[in-house]
Amino acid sequence: MKIKSEVMEYKYDVFISYSHKDTNIADSICKALTDAGISCFFDDISVDNPDWLYKITDAIVKSKIFLYLGSKNTSTAKITPKELLLAVNHKETSCIYCYFIEEHTLPLEIEFLLVNVNQRHMSEHPINTGLIPDIKNLLSIGFIPSKPIPTIEGNSVSIAIGLLQLEMIRIDGGTLNIGATPEQTEYADTNEHPAYEVLLPTYYMSKYPITQDIWEYVMGYNKSHFKHKGDSSYKNYPAEHLTYDEAQEFVRRLSKLTNLPFSIPTEEEWEYAARGGQKSRGCIYAGSNDIEDVAWYHDNSGRTTHPVGQKLPNELGLYDMCGNVWEWTETPAHSYGIKASPGGNVLIRRGGSWWHEARNCRVSRRYPSDHAKKTSGLGLRVVIRNNIK
Repeated sequence: MKIKSEVMEYKYDVFISYSHKDTNIADSICKALTDAGISCFFDDISVDNPDWLYKITDAIVKSKIFLYLGSKNTSTAKITPKELLLAVNHKETSCIYCYFIEEHTLPLEIEFLLVNVNQRHMSEHPINTGLIPDIKNLLSIGFIPSKPIPTIEGNSVSIAIGLLQLEMIRIDGGTLNIGATPEQTEYADTNEHPAYEVLLPTYYMSKYPITQDIWEYVMGYNKSHFKHKGDSSYKNYPAEHLTYDEAQEFVRRLSKLTNLPFSIPTEEEWEYAARGGQKSRGCIYAGSNDIEDVAWYHDNSGRTTHPVGQKLPNELGLYDMCGNVWEWTETPAHSYGIKASPGGNVLIRRGGSWWHEARNCRVSRRYPSDHAKKTSGLGLRVVIRNNIK
């Protein structure tokens, strides 16, 4: 039975499996990955340590990617084949990466384990220009692109999803105060304090929440509560009634379909964009101090979602950042001032929904939810962070 990566509380980005006879090259690979911002588990534990076996197995399961350094030594070692077998039994194939550090003939049992596993040779795929980009792609979009990822540029970009179009808006990076800023303090909850400054690089965010037509095309199903059967415009309604795990699977499939590195936004990215980024006017809601201008919420929704884009946009041209549906972020629940721990099953959602009162639709409102939570007022929006000009 494979462990679903979406619900695993990870400790590391990469587990490096290697023979201790290859320590020098393995150590240099570990250093290069670490310098690139990729956290690694590198086994330097003595087998005499009574906790050795537990620490190794725990690290394999709790690493996002299993990196097997293939060589004559790893093939004949006592431990590395067992590490590989454990990884194959507990991880999706896309999360296992074999990097041959020398040419050699694989034993049949190792060759069998590596069927359908990502495989590269260091002689053709150098560490800095091959291995590191591949690992970053696996971490961010869940697959290694079959062709170079195109560069994204311009104030907006329209991405073809079959005959549909996914519109993305450029969010220029910079600094901005988020949280319980002065205009938010009257209704701010404890977890919105203290306000603090964020510094973000440029990224792109979808102009609207993901709509039901795009969701259907990518996922092949639509379990949204509000399908509005008989209404031909229902596909322009936001996709909802989806868990965090389903949202992550949507992002993975969308990335593979388009060959672009989509992600769910962090809550900092979400709030920075909702506030208008560098164009922010300091509004209570996304683009206005009057919620009626910009959001479908408890008092005006008629107890239903509405087609996206019917209210006014915010300063950046983003619609429905407040109201209509909450939107998942990939940020684990945590208190401001304490760094969010990686992994975890409780994530922050943002923006309020059709059934929430105005105070819950403010740009600073934070709402923790279990990853399995799904309601008729919970959807998603996507971002692109990499390959931006």
